[in-house]
Amino acid sequence: MAIVLWLRPHYMSAVTTTYNVIRGYTPPGAFWQLSTGVLAPNGQPVPQSSGMVLIGSQLFNIPVSRLPQSCAAPANGASSIAPSCRAALDSYRGFITYQPASRFWAFQGIETGVFVLLAAILLAVTAAVLLRRDP
Repeated sequence: MAIVLWLRPHYMSAVTTTYNVIRGYTPPGAFWQLSTGVLAPNGQPVPQSSGMVLIGSQLFNIPVSRLPQSCAAPANGASSIAPSCRAALDSYRGFITYQPASRFWAFQGIETGVFVLLAAILLAVTAAVLLRRDP
């Protein structure tokens, strides 16, 4: 069972969508989120902080230390974003990797096939062992 849980995200290629961090993005309909994050202007993932995030230390899940000083005010609760901060944020891209809910029955079919095959193999092994026993 644990192997099936490990394999499940890999049955079909997941969908990865990038988006502007200011606008945000939510996939249409229901989905199974596998990963999410932010890509820096160089295309490398921005390290996500683990544990508690201090108020004012991040803006759109990007550490303020990676952004220009003009982005410190919105991170601290200001209502508007300065043009220089908006320009800096436009170079960052958010990403989300997910499996759409429309694949649910395909996943169910794959798992059914795996378990039916496993049951057939175990039945064949049992039959072979029983038939080899001395009478």
